[in-house]
Amino acid sequence: MSVARLVCSDCDVAMEGRFDISPLARLSNEDQLFVTVFLQVNGSLKAMEKVFGISYPTVKNRLATVSSQLPRIKGLGTEHSSKSDPELLDKLEAGELSVSEVL
Repeated sequence: MSVARLVCSDCDVAMEGRFDISPLARLSNEDQLFVTVFLQVNGSLKAMEKVFGISYPTVKNRLATVSSQLPRIKGLGTEHSSKSDPELLDKLEAGELSVSEVL
């Protein structure tokens, strides 16, 4: 999907052409609000619970749902995806990985 015409609401100048829409703009208004609040609370899921009045697991599920609608960026979140949980726990116990790296 692309936008074919942009109009300035202040001066009525219009531009026509092919303008791509960002992946975030393709989200529903509700999902855009969710992402906006997430950024404004610096990613605090606890704060998201309070703002939206929903449980922590619901916040996590909603975030995963919104994230699944966005294009994947190579290299993000895939560092340990091929490793099994026991292997990660062993490396954590041995001090080879930090808790934040495992998460």
